[in-house]
Amino acid sequence: HRGNQALSEFTEVLGYANSDKAESAYFMIGQCYERIGFKKNAKIAFEKLLQIYPRGSLKKITETKLALLK
Repeated sequence: HRGNQALSEFTEVLGYANSDKAESAYFMIGQCYERIGFKKNAKIAFEKLLQIYPRGSLKKITETKLALLK
């Protein structure tokens, strides 16, 4: 399944120390979970992104995504 493969690849990005792609990876993980119907997992990924990157470039869209998941 493409969603599972994408999740695996984005999770791998998080394993790289100081990756400049980590914020995007958390967002994409949330997106993948949302698309395959795992809303709880999507919410966790989006909340983790906001916790780690409270002033990140994806803050506004992530907050919007979270609001839509409730």
